[in-house]
Amino acid sequence: GLVQNALEEVICELRDALKVYPRMVSAHEGWAIAYEEVLELFDEVRKKPGARSVNCMRNEAKQCAAMFIRFMVDLT
Repeated sequence: GLVQNALEEVICELRDALKVYPRMVSAHEGWAIAYEEVLELFDEVRKKPGARSVNCMRNEAKQCAAMFIRFMVDLT
């Protein structure tokens, strides 16, 4: 279903990030990384409805989810 597909996309994003980027080393660093992704999602969301890209919002949301999971894995 839709939820399973979304979770699989997040897992793939997380795996890619784990291969490319080093471990988060502090809560502040983890928050900064995750917050940057939230800001990127917000940049797309605050556009006028006709100018928004559903694909871009979905991709940014996926990156947010992956980074918050990464925060959980690396820092808690």
